[in-house]
Amino acid sequence: MNHMAFHIVFSISGRIFRQKWFYLSAVVMVFCLWMELDADAIRSKTDSFLLLSAALSGRGSRLSLPLLASLPFSANAWQEISSRAAYSCVFRCGYRPYLAGQLVALFLAACLSQLLGLLLFLFLLVCLGAPLPLLSMTPFLTAGTQTSLLTELSSRLLAAISFAHLGCIGAILTRDAVCALVIPTAVSFSLSLLTERFFPALADMPSGSTIPFALARLAVPFFCIVTNGFFLYLEVRRHA
Repeated sequence: MNHMAFHIVFSISGRIFRQKWFYLSAVVMVFCLWMELDADAIRSKTDSFLLLSAALSGRGSRLSLPLLASLPFSANAWQEISSRAAYSCVFRCGYRPYLAGQLVALFLAACLSQLLGLLLFLFLLVCLGAPLPLLSMTPFLTAGTQTSLLTELSSRLLAAISFAHLGCIGAILTRDAVCALVIPTAVSFSLSLLTERFFPALADMPSGSTIPFALARLAVPFFCIVTNGFFLYLEVRRHA
């Protein structure tokens, strides 16, 4: 990949930080996490990482993830294609750099918006008096709690990547930017209801508790990225 191709990838990825939806997603995430905590837990001055782990495992936090993951950048590719802004870029650098830029930008938008929301939430907890182990003399979380928190974080990031690319696929297939938000949310609600209705044992299984389950968590975002790249390529070629 030549210098121009790298420039296109970085240019598309840099648009993330110029999107108001990126920052709005992080702010709304803080609100959703906050709603998972009760007043007693906040007043008890519980460790901020324990509060974060409890908030991440809440039902509302998980149900809001598809919308928050797809909000920052999932509609961007279809908006560029429908306005024909994508084709000047494709004409200058070719299909591969443009598609790589879109896929990398979606990946970064999903991950960085989630991480920004987590940092803002931790900052809010610290401002309200919850101790932060990294800044205090208190021991840093037990091994079990660390594992639980890291599992929650990794599961959330992988799910966010999947939903972001699923939103882009939905926008392309329906030719509607709004569906970049609607389809991931609808898929998430449908899978949640089906799991609770027909596979309750699976719903209660801890994330990453078995090796096949952990591999499946990695396979889903990979499949979504590859599928999104395929549909993006077809759509750009069709309108070129």
